[in-house]
Amino acid sequence: MTVAVATRSLRTATAADLDTMVDLGLRFNASGIYPRLAMTEQGLRNTIGWVLEHGRVWVALKDEQIVAGFGMTVLPHMLTGQLYAAEVFWWSNPEARGHGLKLFYAAEAWAKAEGVTMMQLVAPTPEAEQLYQRLGYAKVEAVYSKEFVC
Repeated sequence: MTVAVATRSLRTATAADLDTMVDLGLRFNASGIYPRLAMTEQGLRNTIGWVLEHGRVWVALKDEQIVAGFGMTVLPHMLTGQLYAAEVFWWSNPEARGHGLKLFYAAEAWAKAEGVTMMQLVAPTPEAEQLYQRLGYAKVEAVYSKEFVC
């Protein structure tokens, strides 16, 4: 009897992964974590493409299929001028939870190698805030938004 074992790995994404990453983003959006953001396929395509070109995207694989992704860019801070790393997205398929920290640690190591002085993460839920605090991150500010009907 042969027993199937799930293989897990991590790698840097390429432009060939764009369609899969867009699908992952749409699926993440459907989870309802960002109810006020009307993500679109084209918007995701543009954003992920930009990060692939100007930053770095890591993907987690399970049995050779992308199940999670983390996108980050490095830029000068608008107030200090110091380089900082900014998370643009961090998504996982619901059934593939557990890959996220591997992506996070890869992003953090890359940011340090790029010479950044700070890394910023988005916390859309209290659970994310608690995770970041356990990882040594401190809350700096909160973001509020309001939609305008035009």
